[in-house]
Amino acid sequence: MSKSNVNEIEGVVPKLPRILLTIPAVLLFFIGLSGENGPFGPGSVIHAFMSSQATDEVLQLRMQGTAVLGMVLFSLFITYGGFRLGQRWAWYALWYWPVFFILHITAFGTWIPDLPLAIVSGIALLLPYRRFFPKES
Repeated sequence: MSKSNVNEIEGVVPKLPRILLTIPAVLLFFIGLSGENGPFGPGSVIHAFMSSQATDEVLQLRMQGTAVLGMVLFSLFITYGGFRLGQRWAWYALWYWPVFFILHITAFGTWIPDLPLAIVSGIALLLPYRRFFPKES
């Protein structure tokens, strides 16, 4: 692919929506892997992976860590892959973030940080709306 084609593709979706969609992924990564005693303390996902024990708590934390890491990586691949290229399937798939945060608020009542993250991810998806759904002439 020539340099000019790369620049044309890069211009399909501006950087701001991609950066805004990266925020929830990065925050979820750090929040999801941390515990009450810090990221490496007892009760954290990282501590569970370093532990040689196989208690129910350790196994649950390992599952949580695997799910969080998978969700974050999947989201970043979609954001910097299909979404960056202006592919509609990626736009639809990334609505996962606002829906996730709204369901999280409903289930746990955690307004902070879920409401701001739902708003940021929703705005990030609405900003490039016309790039994904141009007006027909």
